[in-house]
Amino acid sequence: MLRLTVVLQLPLPYTMAVPFAVVPSRMVTLAPASATSTVPVMVWLAWLVDPPAPTVAITSAGGSTNQASQTITGTVDVADAGASVTILDGTTAIGTAIVQGNGSWSTTVSLNNGANSLTARVSDAAGNTATSSAVVYLVGVPGAILGDAGNNTLTGTAGNDAFQGFGGNDTFNGLSGVDRAVYVDATGGITADLTAGTVTGPGVGTDTLIGIEAIQGSNFADHYSAIGFSGNSGVPGTPIGFNSFEGMGGDDVIVGTVNPSGQILTRISFVSATAAVIVDFVAGTASGDASVGNDTFTNVNSVIGSAFGDALRGSDNPNGTFEQYDGRAGNDLIDGRGGYDFAIYNNDVTTTTGITVNLAAGTVTGDATIGTDTLRSVEAVRGTNFADVFDATGFSGTSTNAGSDGTFNNFEGMGGNDTIIGNGHTRIQYTQSSGGVTVNFAMGIATGDASVGTDTFTGVNAVMGSMFADTFSGSGADENFMGLAGDDLIDGNGGFDTAQYANLTWTTGGITVHLAAGTVIGDASSGTDTLRSIEGIQGTNFADTYDATNFGVSGAIDPATGLPYANIGNNGNLNQFEGMGGNDTIIGNGNTRLIYANATGPVTITFEPNSWTSTTSGASGTVTGDGSVGIDTFSGVGSASGSSFADTITGSANPSGTAEEFSGRAGNDSIDGQGGFDRAFYNHDGSASGIQVDMASGTVSGDAAIGTDTLRSIEAVRGTAFADTYVATNFGVSGPNVGDFGTFNEFEGMAGNDTITGNGNTRIAFYNARDGVTVDLAAGNSHGTAGDVADVGTDAFTGVNAVRGSGFADVIIGNAGNNTLDGQAGNDFIRGGAGADTLIGGAGADQFVFAAVSESTVASHDAISDFVHGTDIIDISGITGATTVQGLIAGSTQVAAHSIAWIQSGADTIVYVNSSGAAQNQGSADMEVVLTAVTASSLANLDFFHV
Repeated sequence: MLRLTVVLQLPLPYTMAVPFAVVPSRMVTLAPASATSTVPVMVWLAWLVDPPAPTVAITSAGGSTNQASQTITGTVDVADAGASVTILDGTTAIGTAIVQGNGSWSTTVSLNNGANSLTARVSDAAGNTATSSAVVYLVGVPGAILGDAGNNTLTGTAGNDAFQGFGGNDTFNGLSGVDRAVYVDATGGITADLTAGTVTGPGVGTDTLIGIEAIQGSNFADHYSAIGFSGNSGVPGTPIGFNSFEGMGGDDVIVGTVNPSGQILTRISFVSATAAVIVDFVAGTASGDASVGNDTFTNVNSVIGSAFGDALRGSDNPNGTFEQYDGRAGNDLIDGRGGYDFAIYNNDVTTTTGITVNLAAGTVTGDATIGTDTLRSVEAVRGTNFADVFDATGFSGTSTNAGSDGTFNNFEGMGGNDTIIGNGHTRIQYTQSSGGVTVNFAMGIATGDASVGTDTFTGVNAVMGSMFADTFSGSGADENFMGLAGDDLIDGNGGFDTAQYANLTWTTGGITVHLAAGTVIGDASSGTDTLRSIEGIQGTNFADTYDATNFGVSGAIDPATGLPYANIGNNGNLNQFEGMGGNDTIIGNGNTRLIYANATGPVTITFEPNSWTSTTSGASGTVTGDGSVGIDTFSGVGSASGSSFADTITGSANPSGTAEEFSGRAGNDSIDGQGGFDRAFYNHDGSASGIQVDMASGTVSGDAAIGTDTLRSIEAVRGTAFADTYVATNFGVSGPNVGDFGTFNEFEGMAGNDTITGNGNTRIAFYNARDGVTVDLAAGNSHGTAGDVADVGTDAFTGVNAVRGSGFADVIIGNAGNNTLDGQAGNDFIRGGAGADTLIGGAGADQFVFAAVSESTVASHDAISDFVHGTDIIDISGITGATTVQGLIAGSTQVAAHSIAWIQSGADTIVYVNSSGAAQNQGSADMEVVLTAVTASSLANLDFFHV
């Protein structure tokens, strides 16, 4: 409003027009002060004047940025102070500003990811409106390397990079690290071919990807393919071929990749979802709210969930492979279903505390970034970078969280000082470590750099190392060691220990093993390892060469060093090789065992009929199977274990004094020992109940871990850790299982309370007892020491005439028949009782006991096969009247009254006992015992214990 003071002296009344250029002409009537006045009159004139329209501009530069929050500045060249400026993204108002007195303005707005075309609009007091020219902001994901609307070439760093090129045909080069290309700004669905390295889509052009392992898609229906992808991020612990896709909104189609060993390596992510997701690996579907859509996928083995309560369900993935679940925040349900499954808790950088895992109960608790998760059929957990507690006590195939591989479980603690309480079958893992680790099983400590911390553990029997040079030291128990990459030192110490090299995820080539020298040489994925006190090797899925020549041979010299071979086992010369896939070459030492426990189909194991060249040579032959086995050739092998399928195992004509051993494992197996002494064993099958054996018919039946096997030319059976039933009635008399030693047969019951029905020529054995056993043939029972430390149970038997004891101090008592009692190692107590018995003490200081002269008469005498002067002793303290030692006699010299005498008889020594008060001729002595291959002159009084 404009006010003017005007002085006029005109005749009245007066009418005038007042034109203004900026408005239409208006007629203004001036009223006089009085009707007759001619004097000047002062009046107020009022009219509206339209000023020029304002000019507004945005002075901020725009361009690419990772920050959604931006301060926008600008000017208005003509405007009153206090005028309002509105900021628009397209047609949507996103902020306002107040014009300052100097015409400037500023405000902070939040922009969307992708292109933001900003304008400023201002209105003046007269109602005039002006709009600025557009300024474009290209907002990328935080931390991303950004392009612009043109054709960009963007190069990353050695770390994990993200790239967002926006419009144009861009080239992204990730270099090393797990690198990600981002397409959330696309205006339609994208098509990504990771192997070809191309992405096309509306609003993003056609991009070329180099060294990119992950893609974040659009909010539309995307198609992602990683078929054949073999990229290598170079990140320790990240396998070659690993790739990841986050589909965002839209109904996406995802096709993952499988590496040459059969491990799927594609991960799907829903970390940006605004609500919970449901993922089902069996159905190949993932669904959520609009931020997810309904996705379908194949060849996916890993998932990252949302920040809400997700339901993530796996599949029955094949043996040797894994599936992985990262639930993130929210109380998630993770159900691995079958196979080996891993719950992951290390990826969220906002996590601030460790987790507590109760594996048997299936619970994982953590801070708000984790929640409380429920695990089902999950065998493995990867912890946080803080101090975690992992407890596998009670975990098994029947616990609330039931494992798919019995009691086996795995924990990878990551950073932080973790506490691991295993269940005796727990493996600790360090594949994500940024440096080598040192693991000492005897002390229960694992140490490394900050990516590991210092972990303490109990109940652990296996370790998977890092991609660097690790040092492993075992205990006195049986343990498994997997060193992976790096030149590792693996010392098993006591027990039967295995170095493992089969890893479908990381291993890329075969190995060459010289077991006696303790060297394993592979490609970069295995390194060159040094073995000490290692008895077993698990090979790769490629062509391996295994050589056990001279393993366990005392004093053998390594020609490479001129010194004795360095890898000395704890089980004599027994050694084991599992070749896995690939066509392997196995050179055994005569006591080499082959196993095929991880085969994915049946195997055919054939020992060539007459391939033994001596009693120590072992057999030669071949093994065939599917791709998980290949075609293996072997020599120097004495034992073989099959698959979980219906195997065919054929032995050779092994010579007298040797034994071939065969295990069919699960499946209905056919086991034919052919010639020689052959044993079928069932103690490595993972069964949950005992077996039923009918030796004459040649049938062995058990649970699903065993099946129903057919035996031919098998003379011996080793049972399970449960209550077995063994029947040898009519063996060697009738039935299709015909042995090579007439009616002779043997059974080793192992643990469990076994029932044994012999045929009168049956031997029971305790080769694998963990402590001394007591066997009484007269009473028909056997057992271990108090608490069953021997782990043999309490067995009941009939028809048994022979015993082989343990490697410890046994008590073995015969019956009235002709028994063969063999104590094996240990300081044994052996009493034959009546009958003509053969007594064998084995190693150790053994006591051969005779409680009455009738237990070994001249007509039916016992023979001690391995009496050692000064070590063993003949105990006749229970015989009344034998009180003195006459000593060595010759010719027809009589045995003095109340005396013990001995005489040379060929290569043997005959011991006579006269308990009467008168001298006796040798042929009329009260008692006679033959010491086989003993020189009579070597005996002395101290070899006898008497009253």
